[in-house]
Amino acid sequence: MTEEKQENLETAIALMNSGILSENKASKIDKISRQILRQVKQGKRPLKIKKPRRTRMTPEEESTFCKWLLYMARCGFGRSRKEFLAAAQEYLNQLEEPTERFKNNMPGKTWYSRFLKRHPELRERKACAIDIERALVTPQCIESWFNDLERYIAESEDPNILQDPRRIFNADETGFPLCIKTKKVLAPKACKKDQHLYITTSGSNKQITTMCCFSADGGYTSPMIIMPGVRKTVDVEEQFSGCKGAMSENGWMTGDLFVKWLEDVFAQMLCVKTVKRPVLLFVDGSSTHKSKRASDFCVANGIILYCLQPNATHLIQPLDLNFFYVMKRNWENAVSEFQTKNTGLSVTKNAFALVFGSAYTKTCKPELARAGFKNAGLFPFDKEAVLSTKKMQSARLLTTTNPPCCNISINKFSCIYLTFSCKLPNWLHCTLFLV
Repeated sequence: MTEEKQENLETAIALMNSGILSENKASKIDKISRQILRQVKQGKRPLKIKKPRRTRMTPEEESTFCKWLLYMARCGFGRSRKEFLAAAQEYLNQLEEPTERFKNNMPGKTWYSRFLKRHPELRERKACAIDIERALVTPQCIESWFNDLERYIAESEDPNILQDPRRIFNADETGFPLCIKTKKVLAPKACKKDQHLYITTSGSNKQITTMCCFSADGGYTSPMIIMPGVRKTVDVEEQFSGCKGAMSENGWMTGDLFVKWLEDVFAQMLCVKTVKRPVLLFVDGSSTHKSKRASDFCVANGIILYCLQPNATHLIQPLDLNFFYVMKRNWENAVSEFQTKNTGLSVTKNAFALVFGSAYTKTCKPELARAGFKNAGLFPFDKEAVLSTKKMQSARLLTTTNPPCCNISINKFSCIYLTFSCKLPNWLHCTLFLV
């Protein structure tokens, strides 16, 4: 409320209290609503409105912080509340002012929430974890990989393989935890906060590894379930018809098991479906995929085993782009459904194949596989589908162009620093990460 309106309000209330004007006539002074006059007269609203509290930081200081936070988020390195407030404290400490703006110059939760309201372009969002090597995969690396693949296929015995979706495959392994995160449950309203609610779980932090594979036309191969141990205690093939069971000492994929998968699952599927050879099989650069036995088998059976760009599977591996995310959500739902139907029981490795089969069958949809290959730019073959994705934004900003108010430097300890060339030059020597 402006000072003029405040004076008019006080005048209207004074005239009403003295009986000179009625509420209706007083409301016509500067078009003051009758509701406000009535509330002030009844004491439900103060006569004098307090002036807005002066912010602890100037608009210029807050604007600089806001620009920094937005730029960091665009780079893929969003700052958390704790990191942001620590940067603000460091800046205030360097000012060496005679009085502290906050206690110990550390802004609190109230200031933080008001800061977000003053800057609606900022909001809290949950960040996805990504390795630093992945974050810095450059567009040049991706483009070079696509060019090398195109050149290699052009020189192969069948240059048209990239136009046939039935002959393009992607395979990878992933782990499924036996103990999933607990969810919110319904409880009595009078239940105290310190009264614990429990859900039965396996109590194990182990994961069961599975090998999955699909083609660009939406076809799926039978999965391989790798159980930990040296003795066979459960028949996974009996619980989940169509899958292939295997064992390793720690439950992880090995070079020998990968060859076994090629022989017993992948090659047999090619024969059953009478797929024309050669076929193109994309895998990541894991050491289990690089054995001589695997290479010799692929050469002898018309399988082109092609390695994806290192640290770029989040960009160009179809399984990572769509399938695994949906599969793990369905896995959590299948575990919850199993525990609901079997109260008091949890999913152990003895029941894993039974629960996994339900989730896997639900996930295997042709459109999911086709979307994965399309987003990866592998079918239809289009590198621009990857280069234009938002996931490339962090590497593009950090490796090609600098913002007008920011300089990027790397010191001898491989730390990346940002220095803003604006009114606040000191506080923004912020280390992003260590390589």
